[in-house]
Amino acid sequence: MAIRDARPTIDFEADRLTMSGEVFVTAGGPVKDVKVCLGGTCALIDGGKILAVGYTARFTLTVSGKRPKGLSVECFVQQRR
Repeated sequence: MAIRDARPTIDFEADRLTMSGEVFVTAGGPVKDVKVCLGGTCALIDGGKILAVGYTARFTLTVSGKRPKGLSVECFVQQRR
């Protein structure tokens, strides 16, 4: 998994940070339940459906009241049978 084109927007008056970008599925097989997380707040990508290698999906996360560090991607590799 890779994060591409991640762009933060900070609203100082509302004390809110919004991060948007793309998740790209790299080698490793199909994945499911892909989540992008920022400071403990996570967004499920494409409703948790199974995503094939080469798939790109957009995401947007908004976090309020804190300045989080570290953008991450979590997922499960779909088992091949």
